[in-house]
Amino acid sequence: MDYFVFLLFLLITVIFALIPFFILYPISDFIAFFLNKIIGYRSKVVDENLKIAFPDKTEKERRKIKNDFYKNLSDIFLETLKGNTLSKESIKKRYAGKKIEVIDKLFKENKPVIIALGHMANWEWGTYGVPLFIKNDIYVVYKPIQNKYIDSYIKKNRSKNGIIMIPLKQTGNYFKDNADKASSIILVSDQSPSNTDRAVWVDFLGRKTAFLHGIEFYSRTYNIPVVYLSIQRIKRGYYEFELSLLHDNPKELKQGEITQIYANKLEEEIKKNPSDWLWSHRRWKHSWDDFKHKQKGK
Repeated sequence: MDYFVFLLFLLITVIFALIPFFILYPISDFIAFFLNKIIGYRSKVVDENLKIAFPDKTEKERRKIKNDFYKNLSDIFLETLKGNTLSKESIKKRYAGKKIEVIDKLFKENKPVIIALGHMANWEWGTYGVPLFIKNDIYVVYKPIQNKYIDSYIKKNRSKNGIIMIPLKQTGNYFKDNADKASSIILVSDQSPSNTDRAVWVDFLGRKTAFLHGIEFYSRTYNIPVVYLSIQRIKRGYYEFELSLLHDNPKELKQGEITQIYANKLEEEIKKNPSDWLWSHRRWKHSWDDFKHKQKGK
């Protein structure tokens, strides 16, 4: 069964490789309409998240963000399929980089770097586009797919431009082995953590929010500089990423500070382009009050 699913996946990939972008986006518009208006894919989650993040906006304003979000979500889905077969030249034209000197300077000082980003615009193309602009080794933490054939294909495909894929469970090993090397690791860190005991709680979009502990723990344990990667959509199918230094000496910061700096940068980006964030995630499923109550009971 796994192999049959893999063959079906390959067929879909081949089909989208043949579809030009000017046809791709009308298809995306239909899928967005279907997800939003017909089946209401995670509609309640999106509505709840938008009310939490933008309590001062009107219903009409939030509805506009929601409609645009589904277009963004559909675009990312189809562009990800299309990206499996795009050439380096096409990717570099569609995924340009700015302020690369921020990370080059750290590499010249023989420092490793954590590249932090969120689920903004097309983060998926980052595995293809970012290594075309950054010279040193770039690692990406990923969660392996259960279907071993699809997992192997995606891992190989995303490594074609120089990315080195690391299974999530091997993250700690990477830092042990590379803490003194001029390489970088990409951490997409705006998911809701499953274990709140290890989470870092910071102010984010008007409420105390649990963040994954990885940026905080590894940057301060090994004193690794943290660089933020922002992604902006220039127009459909064209993106630009920009690097900015969050802190070059995290060990001197207090617990939670580097995560708060990251959250502030992500919030700034979300407020600038709200429909580009992944609102279908249950970002606030953990309550700060519940967490405090749980801690008191221990």
